[in-house]
Amino acid sequence: MVLQNAMHALNPVLRIGEQLAECWRLDALGRRESRNRASELLEQVGLGPEIRLRYPHELSGGMRQRVMIAMALALKPDLLILDEPTSALDVSIQAQIMNLLKNLCSEYGVSMLFITHDLALASDLCDRLAVLYAGQVREIGPAEKVLTAPNDPYTQALLNSIPRLRSNTRPTFLSGTPPDPSDPLLGCRFQPRCSVAFEPCQTHEPALVETKAGPSARCWQYQPLPDGVKQEANLSDSGNESESGKSSSVHPNSSRSETLPVADVHHNEDPLVEMKGVSFYYWVRRGFLGNAPVKALELVDLNLYRGESVAVVGESGSGKSTLARALLRLGTPVQGRIKFDNQDVTVKTEADLRYFRQRVQAVFQDPYASLSPYQQVYNLVEEPLVVQGVKSVKERQRRVKTALEKVKLEPTSEFAKLYPHVLSGGQRQRVSIARGMVLEPQLLVADEPVSMIDASSRAEILYLLRELQEDSDLTLLTITHDLASARYFADRIVVLYLGRVVEIGPASRVIDSPMHPYTRGLLAAVPEPDPANRHKMRSVIDGEPANALTVPSGCPFHVRCPEAIPGICDVTFPTKSNHGEGHDVACHLYPGEGGGKN
Repeated sequence: MVLQNAMHALNPVLRIGEQLAECWRLDALGRRESRNRASELLEQVGLGPEIRLRYPHELSGGMRQRVMIAMALALKPDLLILDEPTSALDVSIQAQIMNLLKNLCSEYGVSMLFITHDLALASDLCDRLAVLYAGQVREIGPAEKVLTAPNDPYTQALLNSIPRLRSNTRPTFLSGTPPDPSDPLLGCRFQPRCSVAFEPCQTHEPALVETKAGPSARCWQYQPLPDGVKQEANLSDSGNESESGKSSSVHPNSSRSETLPVADVHHNEDPLVEMKGVSFYYWVRRGFLGNAPVKALELVDLNLYRGESVAVVGESGSGKSTLARALLRLGTPVQGRIKFDNQDVTVKTEADLRYFRQRVQAVFQDPYASLSPYQQVYNLVEEPLVVQGVKSVKERQRRVKTALEKVKLEPTSEFAKLYPHVLSGGQRQRVSIARGMVLEPQLLVADEPVSMIDASSRAEILYLLRELQEDSDLTLLTITHDLASARYFADRIVVLYLGRVVEIGPASRVIDSPMHPYTRGLLAAVPEPDPANRHKMRSVIDGEPANALTVPSGCPFHVRCPEAIPGICDVTFPTKSNHGEGHDVACHLYPGEGGGKN
């Protein structure tokens, strides 16, 4: 079995080789034989034999997941169970792992059970798909049929909730939450959320039956009705049509237009936030040589304007979260300046930053870790008001109620009394957003706000953030590695690589006409729910990002770039060049102010 979080699954105090050797301990293999086998296994998963001598914390996320796969293969199993093996990885490393799994499946004949909430990833590997809901299989069949002609309303809803890079159809979300497993519903378990539910769905539970179209489905639309029940609806009656022609059981937000509007941003006005030449380092000890800098951000220039939504994308280790820390002033840059609302906040003391703290708030990645399990929702949302000195109890109550209404946690009086553990992942993230909005900030920094929740809830949370941004004239900065979501929910996209901004521009321009080779590589690695995926390897960027302790000279991407120019890219960092409509790129392939070659 390959577990979801490799860092938690591996022993942090044992070297990789020792942990691999544990697999053969019962076979009484000698040290030399165990070492040789460990090296062979690591080579099979694309790692060198020197990895045996390293500890888990010395490896990147992709390397750790490869080690987990090697350990699972150690005893030559017939079946490999993969539990969300790529959910914690960025898109390029994810593509590398999926290519590795395809190779293992074809070369060694290993059967695989792939557990995931990402149908696009499932299409990359799986011959058959089984869709589960509330402990039941809703649909099962060949991947081609399930992905292109889904029968079950829940499967249709999942497919429609996936943002796609190469489609003009915006994702829709599935409203509501799954039923409480301790209190099963009478009838179909999906019927409270299904837009095509009719009489038998409320009183009789459907069986999983084969359909004429191919995949088996658990829906009354495809089986004889109970005695005395009339056919009142069918799938073709619904007005929500999916791309396959089948109806969708999603509930799109009807108040929104079919095309997401671009914020009315005036880039000729003074920016709300101005970062100029900002470098942000972490310091680590290097033996007797003293401390060495981890160059997380290097000479970053970035302006954020009032009322716009900006997405920051890049691989793990590119500096996305450090950019968020710098904007939140959770550390002091080593150089450069940060201005907020025309006030320099770079070196101000904490006392001087009190106004800034009210105007800038954050939504963190993991709602399970960022919310105290010992506080009710009301206290969690109220706490920022208490910290900022709002003394009136009535005023705090009013603002907490307003914040919960904004994030659609209604009735607010009921949700206010609940503890986080009784909420779904999407509801917890709504509480986090309410907590961030209760001070009515001008800038909201959301660090991977949907990476820890399931696919059907992601679009709902992203729509909510966009709605709040538009209604409150809020500036929204979202940290993400999901380029498909960024296309629909951001006005501009910033691409970071090893602490440097390599491309920035309108979301449509960056996605549809990428210029930097790194941006093109990221886009090529994004999966689409296409059954043809499993017959081909995903396009990947070679290797992994360099260690920020030893950033390569020149353009840091040149060691992985297929278009690198020797003697230029490895010597100087390229000057930024503008290509119209605010689309800037830092690459020697495009001429800039400081020269460069075509």
